Amino acid sequence: METHVRIAIALVLYDCKNYHDQNVVDMDYAPANDVHVSQFSLQRKHILSEIVGFMKEVFPYYESRDHIREFVVNDIQHNKTMVSQYFNLAKNVDDKLEYELKFSVLGSIYEDMLNITDWNNSEELKYWIRNPKYAEKIFAERPPLSEATILSLILFLHGDPQDSYSLCIESIVNVMINEVGIYSVGLSGKQWGETKLRKSLKEIIIKLVAVDDDFNRDISKGSLSISLKTEEGKVDELFANLQENIFNITNKTYINETLQEFLTKFMEMGTPPTASNEPEAVPPPAEPPLPRNYLLALALKNLSPIPGSPVLMSKIWTFITTHFPYFDLTDRWPMAELTNEVGFAGKSDFVLNQEGEDFTVMLAPDRAEELFGEVSEFSKKNVLGIQNSMRAPENLAVMDNGIQL
Repeated sequence: METHVRIAIALVLYDCKNYHDQNVVDMDYAPANDVHVSQFSLQRKHILSEIVGFMKEVFPYYESRDHIREFVVNDIQHNKTMVSQYFNLAKNVDDKLEYELKFSVLGSIYEDMLNITDWNNSEELKYWIRNPKYAEKIFAERPPLSEATILSLILFLHGDPQDSYSLCIESIVNVMINEVGIYSVGLSGKQWGETKLRKSLKEIIIKLVAVDDDFNRDISKGSLSISLKTEEGKVDELFANLQENIFNITNKTYINETLQEFLTKFMEMGTPPTASNEPEAVPPPAEPPLPRNYLLALALKNLSPIPGSPVLMSKIWTFITTHFPYFDLTDRWPMAELTNEVGFAGKSDFVLNQEGEDFTVMLAPDRAEELFGEVSEFSKKNVLGIQNSMRAPENLAVMDNGIQL
């Protein structure tokens, strides 16, 4: 493993250990003070003795004084090529030399770190990492891509080719959550509430645009949009580099089904879509004819193992977007709208309760049975319309049956 990647892993896992030492993380969702881990987590300054401390804390290999000496002398002091390629060096106010990873390499180092091993394999991790549980918490469920790579992919796939692949930031965040599968981003290893997650993802995107040479921002249309810089063949170069990068990652790393589908769409593009070679517009997904309360009931029927037990709205929304692509690029229904039965057909008597930044939805068992019957009758009368709005129409019958106990 290359030195700069080892240092990157040590920085992040040291932060994770400190966070868990100082906080009690025993809920199903992330604490309010959780910290977003991103490629920018690697951008900080440390003197060499601090870096050595991180290495000793994270890697048992460096308990040996000889191995520490080897790291300092061979891997750092005598490795001037690596240091000059990956680090900025500057003296601090105490006249001590500080090492800072260069911004231009943060994304590639971050991806190298995520793809260096199978972070789900705790049996293998325990042989070279002191606390494998921390590595699993923050790496195992994370897409093996930097935020810069993810943003570029989204703009190529969903942006407007006639407007430098521009896409509004709200739609970008929707794709990050629904298609890329970003939901666990912090040191706690727990899933974030949607409000906090969206806010943090927007902050990362805005920071990327501010410091990265590949992106522009535009607010001329009344809302913030992000686009690619297209001058002097920049798009063709970025597209080719992305395809090579994604090919390498998918050939050496496990990719879950949702992310694989997203990446496959990109890899099937022969060239960047442009105004001249853009394929015929694909009609947007059809809106399901099911009213909101029927969709909620359908989700509860499939997600609640015991009739009457509450289900988090974040899980319900994942179920809905998984089966009905129309909702991929729409905002999740807020609690206030569901309380006021916006988009409902008749009364439904859902019970909604705030839970952290999320909320739960439930139905009393007797009301659930009645509403499930209404949904089944509606589905029988509107089979074609519902199936035409589904990602996998053949699943309608299975969904209508719900969980089989």
